[in-house]
Amino acid sequence: MKKKNIILLIIAIVMFILVGSTMAYFGWSSSAENKDQLVDVTVAGGTGSCDKLEDNQKLLYPTSTREKGRILKVTTKQQMAANATITWNLVVNSINEPTLSTTGLKHKSFKYELVNDTTGVSYGTGSFENVTNGTSITLSTDKETLDYNTEYTFILYLWIDGTIGNNPLDMTNQPYNFDLNCNITGTSTKIVPTDAYELTNGDGTTYTPTYTGSGTKAVRSTAPLNKFREVRVDDTVVDSSNYTITEGSTIITFKESYLKSLSVGDHTLKIVSTDGLTSGILTIKEPVITAAIYISNLYNNSSTTPVQNNGTTYQYDTSHSLMKDVGDNIRYYGASPNNYIYFNCSDYTNQSSSTCETWRIIGIFDGKVKIMKNEIIGSYSWDNKDTSTGAETDFGKNDWTTARLMKLLNPSDYYTVDSNDSGNGQSLYYNSQSGTCFSDSNNATKSCDFTSTGIKNDITRNMIAEVTWNLGGWDTERVYPDTIYEKERGTTVYSGRLTTWTGKIALPYASDYGYAADLSKFTQNLYNYGTESNNWMYNILGTSSYGWLLTTQTEESAVWAVKPFGNVRSGYVSYKAYGVTPVLFLSPELSIESGDGSSTNPYRLSV
Repeated sequence: MKKKNIILLIIAIVMFILVGSTMAYFGWSSSAENKDQLVDVTVAGGTGSCDKLEDNQKLLYPTSTREKGRILKVTTKQQMAANATITWNLVVNSINEPTLSTTGLKHKSFKYELVNDTTGVSYGTGSFENVTNGTSITLSTDKETLDYNTEYTFILYLWIDGTIGNNPLDMTNQPYNFDLNCNITGTSTKIVPTDAYELTNGDGTTYTPTYTGSGTKAVRSTAPLNKFREVRVDDTVVDSSNYTITEGSTIITFKESYLKSLSVGDHTLKIVSTDGLTSGILTIKEPVITAAIYISNLYNNSSTTPVQNNGTTYQYDTSHSLMKDVGDNIRYYGASPNNYIYFNCSDYTNQSSSTCETWRIIGIFDGKVKIMKNEIIGSYSWDNKDTSTGAETDFGKNDWTTARLMKLLNPSDYYTVDSNDSGNGQSLYYNSQSGTCFSDSNNATKSCDFTSTGIKNDITRNMIAEVTWNLGGWDTERVYPDTIYEKERGTTVYSGRLTTWTGKIALPYASDYGYAADLSKFTQNLYNYGTESNNWMYNILGTSSYGWLLTTQTEESAVWAVKPFGNVRSGYVSYKAYGVTPVLFLSPELSIESGDGSSTNPYRLSV
C-alpha cells in the first residue's frame, strides 16, 4: 500500500510539471497597428464607439477558470438612439492548423467568452476546435439593449481549459491573430434634441458664420462644453479631426482643409449637446482677398531691405512702411505709415470721417488685422482694487483677467461680475454707455460717458474677433522689441496670475510700441525711446499723458506704460489714471473695399 501511494504521488508530480509548463503564445491584433489604438466601429445610422483596448499581457497556461487566462477589455458607448443593440464579431485572421506532427491551436480546450462586464450578460462562449482561417464568429446578436450615452465595458476571455484534460503539449508557442469588431444598431427612434442653444458672437448677439476661403473658422455656441456630443454639417457627423473644441461656452474651430472641402453656398450647422441643439447656417463664399491677405500681399510682393537691431535682422518694405518681426508678423512702422482705417461706423454704407472713427492698423497676426484707435478714450485706472476688494496691496492688481479696465472694454461674456466693483465700469465702452468708471487709488471713481465714443452698434461688435491674448511680463524696460515680444508670450508673471486671456478688446503691448518705431533710425532700447524715434504710435500714446500698455511686471501691481517723452517704463502702479487706447483684432473674413490707407483716404472695410 505504501509503494502504491508513492507511485501515485510521482504520477501527480509529473502531471503537474507537464500541465504547469504547457503554455501557448497568442498575438493580439486589431485593424489599428497597435493594440492600444482605437478600434473602428461600424454604426448603422448613428454614432457609436469601441474605445481603448486593455490587455493584461498574461500568457496562456491550462487553467481551471477563464479569469486566470488572458483578459482583454474594450469600452463601448452608443450615441445614436434611445436604446440600441450590439453585435460582436470575433474575426479569425489566422490560427495554426494541425499538422502531421502538431495539434495546432484548433483544440476544444482553447476557449473564448465575451461578457458585458457592466451588466454581467454573457455574449457567447465556445472553442476554436472547428474554426478556419478567415472565420467570423458572431457573438450573440441582439443580446441586450444599451442605454443611450452610457459607457459599457466588455471583456473577452481567452484561456486553455485545464479541466478538460489531455491538453496537447505541442500547443506551446503556436501563434493566433484576430480582430474584435462591433456593430451598434438602433431599435427605436433616434434622439433628436430640440433647439436649446444659439450661435453667438461672444456678446449675446446671434450671427451666421461665413467662410471666405482662407484660414480657420470658429463658431461659438451658448451650450456648456461639458455637454458637447458632436458637430453636424448638412446632417453628417463631422469627424473630430476636422476641428478643435475649446471652452467659452463651446467654441468649434473648423480647420481650413475641411472648410475648403465644402461647396460654395449655405450649409446647415448643428452643434449637438446631450440636452439640445445649436442650429444655424455655415456660409461658404467664393475666396476673397481679405484685409489681412491684401496687406500681407503689399509686403510679400515688394522688395525688402535688411535692418539690424539688437543682433536681429529684419526685412523692411520701405515702400509701404511694413516689416516682419521675430514672430513672422507683418507690422507698420515709422513716423507716418499709410495704416489708417475707418472703423466703428454709424453707417457702413457711407464710410467717411463723419460716420466713422479713424483707427490705425498695427499689423497682421495669425491671419487677422490688429488695429488700435487713433486717440485715447480717456484716462482710467488699469486696475485700482485695494486689499479690501481683492488686491494684494492698495496699489491695484496687475491681472488683466480681472482688471477693471478689461471689464470696461469688453462684454460681460469674458469676465465674472464682481460685487466689489459695485456695477461700476461694467462693459460701458463696449456697450456705448455712460456711467461711473474707476480712476485713481483705493477704488476711486469718476463719471464717464461713451455714448458717442464707445462701440456704436452690433455690426461693429460682430467685426471684432475673439482671440487669446498673451499676458507674460518682464521687470525691466531696458529691452529691445524682440526681447519683450518673447517675454510677453512667456510665463513670467506675478505669482498666481494667468498667462493668457481670451476676449475681444485689450491694450497695445510694449512690443507693439517698440516695433512701431523705425529701427533703422532708432537703435536704442525701449527705455531710451523718445519723440525722435520715428514711431507712429507715440502720437497716440505719449503726447499729452502717460499711455497704458498691456504688458506687466512680476510685482503684484506694476504695469508698463508709455511716457509723454516717448520712452517706456515698466513699474507704474495700476491704479494710476493713464490714457487708454483700445486695441482689437478684426474678424478674418473682412476685406478692404476701397481706400489707400492714407490719412486722407483711409481703408474702408467691406461689411
